Amino acid sequence: VTGLPYGSFGGKILCTGLLLFGAYYVGLLPPGSQAPAGPALGPRMPPVNHLLSRTASLASDTNLSLSFRAQRYTRPSDPATWAHRPLLLRAHPTISHGGLQGKALQVNSATPIHFETAIFKGCMQVRIKDCPGAPQTDYFQGKARTIQMAVQGQFKKELPMDTVFTGEEQHQPLANLPPKWVVSTALGVVRKLSPGMREDVQGDRPYVLSFLAATAQALRCDASGEAPDVMQPVMERTVLLGDHFRSAAVTSRDRK
Repeated sequence: VTGLPYGSFGGKILCTGLLLFGAYYVGLLPPGSQAPAGPALGPRMPPVNHLLSRTASLASDTNLSLSFRAQRYTRPSDPATWAHRPLLLRAHPTISHGGLQGKALQVNSATPIHFETAIFKGCMQVRIKDCPGAPQTDYFQGKARTIQMAVQGQFKKELPMDTVFTGEEQHQPLANLPPKWVVSTALGVVRKLSPGMREDVQGDRPYVLSFLAATAQALRCDASGEAPDVMQPVMERTVLLGDHFRSAAVTSRDRK
């Protein structure tokens, strides 16, 4: 089980996306704007006013993560039909199991969202504070949190933890970036906080990836059949990872 609350700007850079969830798509439109018309999109999305395409990826290595971009995307439905307008959260094309492919996902739901990819099977809970059209949740009561993604499940094959990444991919270049020296300086600071980070924020298809084990706010490992309820708060427990994690005294801070 992984739990990820977002907070500071730096936390958003390092902790972006849906942990272990193949990918997701968020469309943001200002109130009153219209969705652009057009045919289904190919591997690269053309520039679209007021539309942000965001993809967060899990992969067994960076090459697999980046290959997600070759998947075909379809244009989202009319924003007037979005349950959480101006936000649209939907499954990535690689989530081909469970009938979720391309469909809108529920936010602050009372039940988890089940999904499956080529290397992972599980469920997740997505919470967003003050999300339009979504039930309110006590999770944010008295906290500075604004968003949380909790994922529970099992890998279909053994993977070294240093080959499992979480992060964010964009399908078009970032606009209005600050001068290159500012970007380089900022990334230098972030790299010190996350030495395993891999990024390209100035390319045609920007991405930021970092180790899942060093990014998740809380990481928990349980034996098969003993997993806790993903809808409940995630408590750090990494004894089953072995090696220096065998000590129950290892905290999330130590892990990172």
